[in-house]
Amino acid sequence: MGLSIGRLYEYFDAAAPVEASTKTKCRSAVRRLIAWRQSVGASVEAAAIAVHEVGAWQLWLLRTGLRRTSLAGYVAGVSQVYRWAVEAELLADNPFARARKLRAPAPEVETFGADEVRDLVAAAGAVEAGDDSARLRWLAMIVLAAGSGPRIGEIHNLRWEDLDLEAAIVHVRYHPPRSGECWEWGSKTMKPRLLPLSDTAVVCYERLGEVATWRYPHLPEPTCRRLQALATSLTEEQRKRPYGSCFYSQWARIRAYADGLRRLAGRPPLRVGAFHTLRKTAITDWLKAKVRIADVQAVAGHASRTTTLTYYDAVVDREAVENVRRVLNQEVR
Repeated sequence: MGLSIGRLYEYFDAAAPVEASTKTKCRSAVRRLIAWRQSVGASVEAAAIAVHEVGAWQLWLLRTGLRRTSLAGYVAGVSQVYRWAVEAELLADNPFARARKLRAPAPEVETFGADEVRDLVAAAGAVEAGDDSARLRWLAMIVLAAGSGPRIGEIHNLRWEDLDLEAAIVHVRYHPPRSGECWEWGSKTMKPRLLPLSDTAVVCYERLGEVATWRYPHLPEPTCRRLQALATSLTEEQRKRPYGSCFYSQWARIRAYADGLRRLAGRPPLRVGAFHTLRKTAITDWLKAKVRIADVQAVAGHASRTTTLTYYDAVVDREAVENVRRVLNQEVR
C-alpha cells in the first residue's frame, strides 16, 4: 500500500508553510474524506482517488447533513493538501483541483445604505466624544472602509508611512513581524496593493495626525505596548488581531448608538452589523459606478476573480429588477 491520506496530512502539517488555522481547516476536510472512503470500503491510499470520485464524496457530505454552502470549503481544504503534495513530489496529481464542484446558492451580498454609513459616522463621533484621538480614529476607519474597502486587519496594521495623503493613496503592504511587534500581516494575501483615498478620508487622517503620533493610526499606544509585553504568550489569533477584543466591543457600542439615532428619526434599524459590511459596501458601490471588474479585483485584493463576480452578479441582479420594475410602472400608468 502506498502513502495513505492520513499520513499525507501528517507530512503537510509538519512541512507546509501555512498558518495553523488553515491546517486546522484542512485536517477537518481530510478526516471527512477518510471517513467517506472507509464507509464505502474504498482504499484510503492518497493516490487512489480518481477525479470522478470527488463528486461522490460531495454527495456523501450532503447526506451527512453538511450545508451545500460548506462543500467548497471542504473540497478546497483537501485540494490544498494535495496541491502541496504535488509540489513536494509526494503525489503525481491533484484530482480535487480538476473535479467538478457542486454548485451552491450564490451568497447574498449585504451592504449598508448611504444613510446607514452616515449614521455610523455620527454614532462614532458621539460615542467617542470625550476622546479626540479615539473619535478621529474611528471616523477615519469607517470612512476608509466604506470608501476604499480594506479589510479590518489591513486597517489595524496600517503605519503612518503607509499613508500618502498628498497623493491620496494607501499602501497595503507586507510588514514582517519585528522584535517588539506581536501582530502579523492581518490580510488574506501578502501581495501589496494600492487603495485610493477619498477627499473626506484625507481630511480625517490629516486631523488624526495632529493628535495621534503613535506609528499605528488605528491602534492605541497603551494597548499596543501591553500586548508587546505579552508577545510570547499570545495565541495566533491574538497576534493576527491584537486590537480585536477592544475593537469589537467598541464597534458594538457604535452600532447600537446608530440604531438609536435611526429609531429617533423614525427609520428602521441597521440591516446588518458587521464592520466587514463596510468593505462589501465599498466594492458594491464601485461596481454600481461601472468600474471595470479587473480594477475592482485589483483594488479589493481578491485573489480570485470569482469573488469579485459575486459582487458583480449581485449588482446586476438588483439593477435588472429595478429596470423591469420601471417598465412595469410605466405600463400601469
